[in-house]
Amino acid sequence: MLNSEMKPIQLSLLLICLALLVGCDRVITVAPVPYDGAVSIQSLITPGQVATAYIFRAVPYFDASISSNQLVARTAVVTLTNAENRETLRLDSTFNAVRCEYDYYFKGQRPVRAGQTYTLTVQVNGQTFTASATTTQRKATIDSVGYTSSYRDVYGEHEGVLVTFTDPVGVGDYYRYQMNRVIPDTVIRAETVISPCSIGKTTYVQEVGRSVYDDRNSDGTRQQIAVEPAFKHKQGQVAYIKLLTIDRNIFQFYDNLDRQKLAQFNPFVEPVYLTKPGQFGAGAVGVFGAYAVSDSVRFVYPE
Repeated sequence: MLNSEMKPIQLSLLLICLALLVGCDRVITVAPVPYDGAVSIQSLITPGQVATAYIFRAVPYFDASISSNQLVARTAVVTLTNAENRETLRLDSTFNAVRCEYDYYFKGQRPVRAGQTYTLTVQVNGQTFTASATTTQRKATIDSVGYTSSYRDVYGEHEGVLVTFTDPVGVGDYYRYQMNRVIPDTVIRAETVISPCSIGKTTYVQEVGRSVYDDRNSDGTRQQIAVEPAFKHKQGQVAYIKLLTIDRNIFQFYDNLDRQKLAQFNPFVEPVYLTKPGQFGAGAVGVFGAYAVSDSVRFVYPE
């Protein structure tokens, strides 16, 4: 009898507590802590092409600045040096129809040479950052390209371009995928229309794979990688596939970037892969590396 009388009382108290919690409106003001932004540096060089370097300032997560025009470190002094020459890279830009804005970067004048060690020096905001890379990568050979309508990875199920190649004997080769193609009319990523600038036009795009690969456990073997296209396509569309042989600098940076993205699936992993000092030391994040490019292989989308 006592228990049956207590239940209505307990229920009433619970409802009162819930009403008080729902009705409580409290404004909490959080003072932002001072933000000591790092510099972002990315420069990938390959023989036969002039060097480019993307130098940007980092901003807090909720900062309104997001475009290349707003973030580029315009006052940076960027130099590239090898045993024979020293050149200053000048600020330049090209229009990016995919993002509907200009891309800003620092550009050299002399083509990079094979078999050379280069040093990139960036002076910005009273700080100096340096890193070195050597253009001695072995050019890869693609055996074949194909297509799969479905493959799975940790991010889910995708369609993919299949690239088959034979790794040369000798551990220490690293790879990255590249596709060049012209996409018609509206530029569309896999999920949404993103660029009004491309309507009524054709747009040349270069899709470089986020993931990187190494031959640590597969040295000298025949290998196949599957890569999801970044943009939608139509049956019969032509593309040209290349395989980049990258150095360890590029491999480590983009492997860490991939691991950082994978960490979003694990709440116990801290975002430290890219924040720890890398090539440029404290105060900067990024990569300076070298790569070689394979001959291109023509690919036609079957569906």
